[in-house]
Amino acid sequence: MNNRPSVFVLLFRYFVTVVVLTFLASLFWNTLSGMNMFPFNVVIGVSVVLTVLFNIVGWVVVTLGSKAILRDDPEFQEWKANGGRPYWDSLGWPINPVPPEDRDND
Repeated sequence: MNNRPSVFVLLFRYFVTVVVLTFLASLFWNTLSGMNMFPFNVVIGVSVVLTVLFNIVGWVVVTLGSKAILRDDPEFQEWKANGGRPYWDSLGWPINPVPPEDRDND
């Protein structure tokens, strides 16, 4: 599982994705309202909060859920022993650009 990006790279990509989506939403809202209701510093702040919140909640739910549901599955235990990361490997493009087949076969 050497070709996978590190957790920090995935966090950075997650943050950039949230910034882009939040910025586009703010542009749409500002265009509709005719005022600059969401300046860029608010976009960055909201993006930081959403990134932290989504990743903490997602990581806790996926980690605890996989432990509860798959605790007796030998394939899952072997995958984890070989470096599998339940939450981080479940994220898709653009955050995790490695194809799912490559994440499972390493």
